[in-house]
Amino acid sequence: MNFVTSIPDKDEMAKALRDCGELLLKCNILSSDGFSAVVATAERLRGKAAFSWDYAIPKAEPMTFSSCVDRLGRRFTPKIGVEGINVVRPSNDAVLPFRRWDIALTLEFDDADVHCPRWHFDMANVEQPGPITHLQYGGYRHAGRSDLDTVIKEPRWFTAPLDVILLSEVVAANFFPEIWLQTLREDRRWCSLVHLSQNFCYPPFLSAMVASLGVSGASPILGLSWNDRWSERRP
Repeated sequence: MNFVTSIPDKDEMAKALRDCGELLLKCNILSSDGFSAVVATAERLRGKAAFSWDYAIPKAEPMTFSSCVDRLGRRFTPKIGVEGINVVRPSNDAVLPFRRWDIALTLEFDDADVHCPRWHFDMANVEQPGPITHLQYGGYRHAGRSDLDTVIKEPRWFTAPLDVILLSEVVAANFFPEIWLQTLREDRRWCSLVHLSQNFCYPPFLSAMVASLGVSGASPILGLSWNDRWSERRP
């Protein structure tokens, strides 16, 4: 069973990104600088091809959220950066709808002596071992403090890739739970944005799971997700 992949055109995606920023800003989840970064990204996106588009949010101008405080009283700021998300309309629902996927969430602490956690969603390179799309910890480079960097890169967890909208909901639900529960979770405008992203991010992931679950003699889900199984399913 394959799930239908629905790719928004570049104008729909640009509007969705801007709407996402507006709702998060209105809820005091996103900072004004973070909103500016999203708007700039949306404007650049409008100049792309209709159904073969890409966007990035540079590290120097990340999507910056409102600051938070951890259980030890240390202040940190969630930031989303996008090295590149490149989406294409697939020839069929078995083919991946993207050529590149690299998006990260960093929790940047005010105290320079504190390790800054970082998670990134990535699409494996052609020869890279591991799941075709995966979640991985680490990769943050602490300026002048290599002792704070994470050395071990594994494991790479098989998961659907999250775009800016889906990762923003993760930030909202985890770091601003009361606002998310009371204002965003059931908001029709917000949910429509989440559904738009789910409809092109999740289908390949769900199809791999369904191909294994309850199917006699099928490979386990992790085996089906391994990069070498997808060589002919890249766009």
